[in-house]
Amino acid sequence: MITDNQLLSLSKFYFSKQDEEVLQNSFAMPVNWKLLYQMTVQHGVVPQVFRQLSRLKQIVGVPEWFEKDLAQQAYKIAILNQTLLSEVKEMASMVPSTRIIALKGAALNLSLYKDELLRSMGDIDVMVPYADAEQVRECFLRHGWKSDFVDGYRSKAHRQEFERTQKSLPYIYKGDYAYFADLHWKFYNGPDDERMAQLAFQTAIPLSDGLLRMSNEMMLIHLSINFAKDWRNGVRLRSLCDIRELLLAASIKWEVIDSYRLPEKVMDWCCFTWSAVEAYFGVKVPAPYRRKHRLGTLSNMLRNKRSGAKKGVKALLHKLKELSKQPYFVRYIWRSIVPASSWLKHHYPTVKMPLLRYWKYLLKRYVLQQPIRYCD
Repeated sequence: MITDNQLLSLSKFYFSKQDEEVLQNSFAMPVNWKLLYQMTVQHGVVPQVFRQLSRLKQIVGVPEWFEKDLAQQAYKIAILNQTLLSEVKEMASMVPSTRIIALKGAALNLSLYKDELLRSMGDIDVMVPYADAEQVRECFLRHGWKSDFVDGYRSKAHRQEFERTQKSLPYIYKGDYAYFADLHWKFYNGPDDERMAQLAFQTAIPLSDGLLRMSNEMMLIHLSINFAKDWRNGVRLRSLCDIRELLLAASIKWEVIDSYRLPEKVMDWCCFTWSAVEAYFGVKVPAPYRRKHRLGTLSNMLRNKRSGAKKGVKALLHKLKELSKQPYFVRYIWRSIVPASSWLKHHYPTVKMPLLRYWKYLLKRYVLQQPIRYCD
């Protein structure tokens, strides 16, 4: 718990006099530098902690190795952030006829933090209207991006399953899997999603270079949903930090959130997240939006981040179990193993036995877990 409090006090962007006192009090206790460094990296708050090093040095002696290693991590994040943000800014120019909303790290770095290096980014998340999703993806492919996604899908059943269960087009990347872009067309996956997506575009605010971002209230809801849904499988402190800063800096209008008439499940997720912000950071939210939950330590946040993901045969069995609940299960499995001949010809135009080539791909990708594409 001592290390938890120390990390919480260092991972803030907006500091008040009270936050300064909390920082000093937390570091009046012994510091486990190795554990603090490990949790800083795991929770994705390296830029925030590195930014607070000057404050930390005034309170307690910082080991040289800690400062050096943290600086190296912060430098790597800065380089990746600059690359990803430059790609984000180019996206709007690639598809000028489509409205593109920057999400998560890109939107936060360009608006809330106003510092392109402060919030670490792992990939690019943007939201486009559902009707334009395929067109945008094809435009990306013409501009140097690559995709593992099924062109035209393997069958109608695959498209139905994909659109039912997913909220973004996956596996769009540049280089040798150097970095990824997720093209979202859903606000979240659940009831009333179409209305929520329309609200996001109706209330969007211009950013720069033709990009948009969600309004403060819609951004808060979106980030809160993601945090709550990820909680069971492991979530990082970085996500909660974003929500803290948004609550403190953006002057959230709660009556506007009420006017959105959020679905009951969405409101439950949001209230869970806002209660977590209050529990960990002490940021007060209005009473109607609070819930009582047992949250545990910061280590609990990460408990399933790595071990919880199903891989290999387990992942395959899990997928089969989920699909078996669908009425078109047999058709879906059959077309997964034996795709339509037109699909095979499209992907393997020069191969004499395209079906065998496709089975080789299935073996390598889903059984041996190799990061290969159809045409590799």
